[in-house]
Amino acid sequence: MSAAPAPSSAVSTDGLHNHHSRGEPMKFPSNSTDAARDAGTFFIRMLWRAFPAPSEHALAARAAPVLDVSERQVRNWLRGTHTPRADYLLAVMAIAGAEVVIRKIEGD
Repeated sequence: MSAAPAPSSAVSTDGLHNHHSRGEPMKFPSNSTDAARDAGTFFIRMLWRAFPAPSEHALAARAAPVLDVSERQVRNWLRGTHTPRADYLLAVMAIAGAEVVIRKIEGD
C-alpha cells in the first residue's frame, strides 16, 4: 500500500488554487466592480449624447418618453444608482449613434 501523495502547495486550505508562493490570492487586472462602474459610466455618456440637454432634469424629460420609462428611472440611471437592462442600453446606443450622424450631416 502506497502512502497518499503530499498536499500540493498550489492549493490553499480553502480549496482554491494559489499560484503565489506566499499564499497571497491571485490579482486580476479588472474586477467585476470596476467593469460595472465602467459600463455605467459608458451608459451615462451615451444618455447625454443621445438626449443633449442643459440639465439632468431636462434630459430625463426628453429621454423618458422615447425609452418608455419614467423620468425618475432616467435620473436613477444618470446618477448611477440603477443599471439599465440590455435593451435600454442598445436603444440609447442606437439613438446616440444616429444623433452623431445627424450632427455631421447638419455640419455641427
